[in-house]
Amino acid sequence: MKKDKNEKQRTTIYLPPQIAELTKQAADDNDRSFTKQIESILKEWLTKNKYLVKD
Repeated sequence: MKKDKNEKQRTTIYLPPQIAELTKQAADDNDRSFTKQIESILKEWLTKNKYLVKD
């Protein structure tokens, strides 16, 4: 079965309050949701550390 590129997987993370608040602030500043901000941060880190290759 072929996986859809846009398929999402639900996960739960626990963050220190300060990190959560700063991430929410960054999301607001970048006009995106908290989830999209976390996704952006993770993609940037994974790309920088060569786990994810940009298309």
